[in-house]
Amino acid sequence: WFFLQDTNDGVQVFTSERAGIKAGSQVRAAGYPALGSYGSVLRDAVCRVEGQGEMPEPEILTEAKPLDAQLHGRWVQVDGWLLDCNQIGKTEVLKIQFGNRIVDASHLVPNSSAASRQTQIGSRVRLTGVYSVLADEARTPVSFQILVPGWQQIQVLQQPSWWKAEHAV
Repeated sequence: WFFLQDTNDGVQVFTSERAGIKAGSQVRAAGYPALGSYGSVLRDAVCRVEGQGEMPEPEILTEAKPLDAQLHGRWVQVDGWLLDCNQIGKTEVLKIQFGNRIVDASHLVPNSSAASRQTQIGSRVRLTGVYSVLADEARTPVSFQILVPGWQQIQVLQQPSWWKAEHAV
């Protein structure tokens, strides 16, 4: 699966054919519209790459309005504090504090994840990825997560403070 975005909306596309599709590809997709956990998805899609372009500029998340259902499936950027980092199977999940919210950012772990070892808990980070609304049983948005394509979209803005309990003696 992957996400497509135009100027107004983003949609998750499920397909078995990904040949030639990469970040920034201009893709025409046809398939069966369905309801996802939140928002619409396109299932059993047939896709054709029609060109290559640049990734869209990410929409900047603000602490004033972190939960925004209109951003579901869209390319966004968020700055926050790295609280924790865990690997679950082939997925790395980062816990990020963004304002008064704790959100998950996840990405697939490449064969060698040297970048993850360089990012320390307590660092201020900038993540760029796809905004995914998390909804309850009534499909009411309750939180969100960021789906990050890889470590290239995780930037360390500030290292954690050296001053910790073990250095205060």
